[in-house]
Amino acid sequence: MREAFILSEGFQMLNSFYDKFIFTNALKYKDNNFFLMNLPFFICPNDLLVGLLESNDPEFEKSFYSHVKNSARNNLGPVFGTDFGFKGEKLVGFMERFFAASGWGLIKNVDLDFAGSRAIVKVSNSPFARQLKRGSAMPVD
Repeated sequence: MREAFILSEGFQMLNSFYDKFIFTNALKYKDNNFFLMNLPFFICPNDLLVGLLESNDPEFEKSFYSHVKNSARNNLGPVFGTDFGFKGEKLVGFMERFFAASGWGLIKNVDLDFAGSRAIVKVSNSPFARQLKRGSAMPVD
């Protein structure tokens, strides 16, 4: 009986962002894989990504960043745009909430230039930055 009471008080299974998808059956775990609106994703320890970022190889870091940025632009944006009907600032806002709810830290747009395809963002409470042993001498891309 206590469990039903807790649920009625606003109990969260994961976080408010993902709970919406859990309750609408849009977040699935099938064949040992997670899917959000048919988009595959995985949960992994910070140390895996931090290990890549600690390479201290500027060419690798540029290539890695470029591939991630292009994948987000070419794959995530269209999927979220199609599935949710978001475009422009609404799509950017959704992606900010998605990444924050996924544990990347709080993402805030400082300057967003759609015409020039550029954005300046600030990430607070990043679990990756917290674990990196070296800092950044200048802003990233």
